[in-house]
Amino acid sequence: MRSLPDVLLLVFLTLVLWAAHSRPIGAQTATDLRPDSPVVARALDTVKADPNLATERKTRILQWRTSAQSSDVPAWIRLAGRIARWIAESSRFVVWAAAIVAALLLALYLLRSSWSRASEEIEQLSAVTPTHVRELDIRPDSLPHDIGAAAQAAWERGDRRVAISLLYRGLLSRLVHSYHVPIRDSSTEGDCLRLARSGAPARPAEYASSVVDVWQRFVYGHLSPEDDDVRLLCAQFEPSLGGGGSAGASTAAEGAA
Repeated sequence: MRSLPDVLLLVFLTLVLWAAHSRPIGAQTATDLRPDSPVVARALDTVKADPNLATERKTRILQWRTSAQSSDVPAWIRLAGRIARWIAESSRFVVWAAAIVAALLLALYLLRSSWSRASEEIEQLSAVTPTHVRELDIRPDSLPHDIGAAAQAAWERGDRRVAISLLYRGLLSRLVHSYHVPIRDSSTEGDCLRLARSGAPARPAEYASSVVDVWQRFVYGHLSPEDDDVRLLCAQFEPSLGGGGSAGASTAAEGAA
């Protein structure tokens, strides 16, 4: 863009040439060509009024409103507007995310259902009452009505293995059927004692500890207990484990033998 002096000089020369051609030779005077003459002044005014030759120009541009300009709008409205725009722009991603979450929830539900069914099946299997524990018959109908009296009668006859076997079998049968201790057919003596201590009252658990100790010493250590110890176990069987009577004890002991 040319500077103002250059423009004025160009206009002045144009006026001079125009005046030279529009007037007859000799009609121009020095007064008409002076810088302060009315002709020159009018020419300068015309040049200044032309917007294309002005030194300043006004233009309009678009720009974002600053926070100071939009401070009159509540913050929650601006936040809601941004959220709405984000949802509108990312609706497809929201739909995919919702579908993925729904699929994960469905898979989790199916997995938990299968686990629940498996747990129920395991509980049902574990709820089956055993009839034997390591080849020892613990069914109530296979034992005498009064196990303590029957065991003492067998001991007095000299059938020591029968007597101690009756005490141990009777103990396991009462723990399973009367106290619902979860003894299984593969449970060892240690397993039975541990389950009795955790699942039976204190007195039956204490009595079970004495019977198991005598049983292990006799069967595995081939150590015969004292007569008084066996008689005490026979006498404490019913008071410790409950149930039973003394009628027919000898007959039942003979059948068990």
